[in-house]
Amino acid sequence: MGGYILWNWSCDCYVIFQRNHYFSFMSLGIRRMHDIGRSGWWFGFLFIGSVFFFPVSLFLLYLCSKPLLHLHPVYL
Repeated sequence: MGGYILWNWSCDCYVIFQRNHYFSFMSLGIRRMHDIGRSGWWFGFLFIGSVFFFPVSLFLLYLCSKPLLHLHPVYL
């Protein structure tokens, strides 16, 4: 029971830590894009691309991991 409480507490701390660093990373990236004379949207496009890529890659992994029943029929 104590391990679960400790694990649950550490997960909550990780989520808070991750959110704080996410916003810091986004603001820093947008600032640096402005420093080199580009719009901050360039940085946003990179982020949107990575957010889009993750679910698509999971879906493709799911499709590839399904057994191919039509190629290898199972006889009972």
